[in-house]
Amino acid sequence: MDMTSDGLETKAGAGSDIGALFAEFSTAFEEFKRTNDQRLGEIEKRGSADGLLEGKLDRLNSVLDGQKAAMDRAMVERARPLLDGRGAPLGGEYKEAFASYVKRGEEKALSVGVNADGGYVVPPETETEITRLMTAVSPIRAIAGVRQVSGSVYKRPISVTGPATGWVGETAARPTTNSQTLAELSYPTMELYAMPAATSSFLDDAAVDVGQWISDEVNAAFAAQETTAFVTGNGVNKPTGFLTATSVAEASWTWGNLGYIATGTAGALARRITARSLPSGHAQAPEVDRPLPGGVSVAVRALPLVMVAHLPPLPSDPSRSRLVVAAYTQPWPGRVQVVDDATGTTLAELTRRGLLGSLTADLQAGPLGIWDQGNVVDVTLLEGHLASGEDLAVLGGSNRLAVENDAGNWEVVGFANAELVSPGRYRLSRLLRGMDCTGPAMSTAPVGRRVILLDSRAVSLPMDAHWLGETRTFRIYAGARDVEGQSLSFATDAGPALPLPPVHLRAVRAGGDVAFNWTRCSRADGDGWGAAESPLEHVPERYQLTIFNGSTPVRLLESTSPAASYGAADQVSDFGVLPAVFNFTVVQVSPVLGGGHAAEGAFHG
Repeated sequence: MDMTSDGLETKAGAGSDIGALFAEFSTAFEEFKRTNDQRLGEIEKRGSADGLLEGKLDRLNSVLDGQKAAMDRAMVERARPLLDGRGAPLGGEYKEAFASYVKRGEEKALSVGVNADGGYVVPPETETEITRLMTAVSPIRAIAGVRQVSGSVYKRPISVTGPATGWVGETAARPTTNSQTLAELSYPTMELYAMPAATSSFLDDAAVDVGQWISDEVNAAFAAQETTAFVTGNGVNKPTGFLTATSVAEASWTWGNLGYIATGTAGALARRITARSLPSGHAQAPEVDRPLPGGVSVAVRALPLVMVAHLPPLPSDPSRSRLVVAAYTQPWPGRVQVVDDATGTTLAELTRRGLLGSLTADLQAGPLGIWDQGNVVDVTLLEGHLASGEDLAVLGGSNRLAVENDAGNWEVVGFANAELVSPGRYRLSRLLRGMDCTGPAMSTAPVGRRVILLDSRAVSLPMDAHWLGETRTFRIYAGARDVEGQSLSFATDAGPALPLPPVHLRAVRAGGDVAFNWTRCSRADGDGWGAAESPLEHVPERYQLTIFNGSTPVRLLESTSPAASYGAADQVSDFGVLPAVFNFTVVQVSPVLGGGHAAEGAFHG
């Protein structure tokens, strides 16, 4: 660094050898690592380190700090522009003369305004710095071409018609084509100047970097003036802006005018813009409109696959059925929000992609209450892995899969064995059917029906009774940048919320009458076996018993307890005699939802 002159700060060459400095730094660092490893070894063996090693580490630390500072200084020196723009410093005499002219207004023969007498030229490094900054700030200069001229007008020949061409055969003659028509474009040069003001004390300060001060003062002003001129300039001592230039139809275009094509679509983009109000609490703040930094890719909008299963209530909330929601997309947008489209209320937020898939083979109905050893579930997952589980763990609630059947209902199936058949495809066996009180929904599930793994990645939403039997619409927002979302509509029925069918139906003849009794079921005790009697879920307790003669219902009995009696006179009225065999059904009645799922029984004498 040349510090002997009060003129511009200079840099004489490339500065220190950064490669050598880095090599010294690396050597010192390796020695530091070796010494520190030795110190750690002594601490492990003896509980303390030698004082000499501690002192050596302190000295090495100081050396590393010094070498790092030297490397930083060398990098700064290398980043500075050379004064003459070509790798050699300007002479001290020129620097001092230019500084005196700027700071003190000292005039010589070369500083007057007569062209023949010349004048001071701004140092190349100052001009280069101003131009570089203007290119970064001015959008027009960033795309414009730059031409150097020695006169006041830049002239450029152009071809008006272009060269004539034609097709000929391989052996055919090639006649002379028409000559090009040339024209000349003239670009008169204009000057953009600035004369920044400064105090005398500022200019008298010998430490002031005049070149840097000039660059900082004028680059933004130059960029603003230049951009304005290119857009709205009137052509007087400045360019003619493209908004003020004369516009003519493309068919009548001539040099000096701007041509346009009348398409009738002016404003079409604005007319295509639609607006939608965002739900309260979910308005997306627009980001500052700025160029993306280098290396940053534009995020692609995610359109997740969302599955919704309507399942029976949980034991912790037996009065409300539930919607299980899971989503999958790749790449994952960070979160997926489920919003009620009608109210704008956030219902759920999914933070992990769910394990979703479909059946690759039919699943037939199976037994309840015991292990289903005769059926298997063949399933293909979009992503993820399934694993086998211990019997007790499966009985306790792990490895639960919601399977959609042919009627659109969902059965929860537990599985103890998971066999990987091929990439993404599993065969599940040793099944528990109708778990989570989904036995009434069990039926054939054909190929292609959807499946959802019921784990922490799926979210449960409580479903109030007044929503049953209606179509609900959710809006799914994938990530923070999704302001539009996608609509998801689905219909709900009362099936998963209806009272469960009673069990252990009995019918015996007592005298001439037939006495019935049964055991009610309740979702409030889950899939447990320990309770002596299931909790009463629907109050008041009420049942309906229907007697069938063949397939025709002949008598409806009602009861407020899990028992009923079919009198002999009623039997003769319905069958003509005391019947030896007939079928019957029993349903528990909800005061809100009505009759529940039916249990079927038969009377045999």
